[in-house]
Amino acid sequence: TLIFCFHNKIGANMLVIIYLLFFGILSANVALKYKKEVVEILPVVFSAFVVCLYILAFFNRMWFMDMIAIVVTTSIIIIQYREKRFDFFKEWLNKLFKPSVLVFLSVAVVGVILLSDRGIWSNDDMAFWAIDTKTIFSLQGFSQPNLQTVPEYGDYPPVSQIIESWLMHIAGGFDEGLMLSAYFLAMQIYTAPILKNMPSKIIPSLMAFVWLFFIYSIGPNVLFDLSADILMGAIYGCILMLTLYWKKKSLFEYASLGIMLSVIVLTKSVGIQWALFAIIFIVIMEQPVLKFNKYHLFFVAPIASWISWNIFCRTSGRTTYLTEVLKS
Repeated sequence: TLIFCFHNKIGANMLVIIYLLFFGILSANVALKYKKEVVEILPVVFSAFVVCLYILAFFNRMWFMDMIAIVVTTSIIIIQYREKRFDFFKEWLNKLFKPSVLVFLSVAVVGVILLSDRGIWSNDDMAFWAIDTKTIFSLQGFSQPNLQTVPEYGDYPPVSQIIESWLMHIAGGFDEGLMLSAYFLAMQIYTAPILKNMPSKIIPSLMAFVWLFFIYSIGPNVLFDLSADILMGAIYGCILMLTLYWKKKSLFEYASLGIMLSVIVLTKSVGIQWALFAIIFIVIMEQPVLKFNKYHLFFVAPIASWISWNIFCRTSGRTTYLTEVLKS
């Protein structure tokens, strides 16, 4: 099975199934444990997944995430079985077949299919985004020091490129249309929490589908190019939404927000500023008087991510400043 997973088209199809089970089972399990909805847990799970890919990219081992997904999914099933919770499958299905999740999946599937045949034509994509994505996909990680394929903007953070490379990996090969599909999918995931309180009736569900697809179809940049600005905005909005939803926060909520803040930092160079804005919003919303909470230590996570990327760029010659000087 693992040989097929890594070497041929059958393996690519299997990877799609593996990751659907991975995200579905993990999100449903976490949602049940912490009494949340799947649409508000999915961005958290996806953010943790992206951070793992980011770490593996330093070692050019992004493909190893396939094995991690298999192990995590299998472990959850075994643990539930050994605890004799034989109704866990029914509980997962109840969580995954709520109208909010079905609307999310419908928009995601339709959008990914429609975009999969499009090509790259934006100047920014051809100058950096698409080239860097192809590099990460081919190397299953970052290039070696001073061997960056793109002649400039080497210090641009890699989250969108990593997500696009991952989708092409599970699809079985490089494809320009899948870059846009991956961008669309990421946007959909980080705006999924707005479906949390959707009524469980067919008419509201259809209206939500049409409304979401309409926004994603005509929104600025969303289906136009691979610029990280809109994705960064979606992640920022997601953090604010979850902050408002989670009025009482514990270890899990703070850890989740810390992980998502780490992702926004790695989405665009100005992401560190937006992370700081989000942290201020979180602290202000939780209490009228600013007071240190031990769980605030999770807010160190985005700073650590920012430092890690900048150290890597400085030690690998991936700096916009140097390349701009060379060009002039």
